[in-house]
Amino acid sequence: MSDSRGMAIFRYFSEEEHARDLIDNGRVRFCTLGTYHVFEDKEVRRDPSDGLLRFKPEGGVTINQGDRTLQNNMAFVSIVKVNDIYVYCMSNKLSANLAARFNSPFCVEIQHCVGFVGRIRRHVRLRSQLDHANIFARPIDYRGLDREPGADWALPERLAFIKPEAFAWQDEFRVVIGNKGALGVENVDTHLEADGHNLAVAYEERDPLVLQLGDISRIATLHKF
Repeated sequence: MSDSRGMAIFRYFSEEEHARDLIDNGRVRFCTLGTYHVFEDKEVRRDPSDGLLRFKPEGGVTINQGDRTLQNNMAFVSIVKVNDIYVYCMSNKLSANLAARFNSPFCVEIQHCVGFVGRIRRHVRLRSQLDHANIFARPIDYRGLDREPGADWALPERLAFIKPEAFAWQDEFRVVIGNKGALGVENVDTHLEADGHNLAVAYEERDPLVLQLGDISRIATLHKF
């Protein structure tokens, strides 16, 4: 995340009372990555690739077998423990178009991003099941299938911020919190995926993680579209 104290982030709401609850009480509601795999809003918010990296160059991934090199038209996939990682989704921009597409005419602008995330960090320390030391906040990295994954495939803290290019219009900023161990290095599932056989993630229902940060009106403004 940028350390710029002037960086603004934005949260869109369909109901004014929920927007004011964020400003007056600092109520933030985190959902698991798995929730977005089954979200009812299929057209805008549902993303069965959330928390998942899929790499498929032209012709498929290359597999080395001894002195032979094979190319099999398959994709390499790495996915985090989607039921144990919580996200709070915002945007980097204030936009009437975003408000319309989200069907959310109310938007809270947080002018002090670092201060807002700092409050979240302090409140997470009170939750014993959460990984207090690893809380991440930054913009989403939108990727095409042909981008080399490098070491990202093994790092849940990075996979949680990777989404397909089709979602780039959202210009998303998110905060990521995991249960203890969920963000550990190589705590991922990997496999090869054939065309038309996308991974079916085993979604498990989890209660949202709700934090009450207190009055943030000094760093927040309500916009209406």
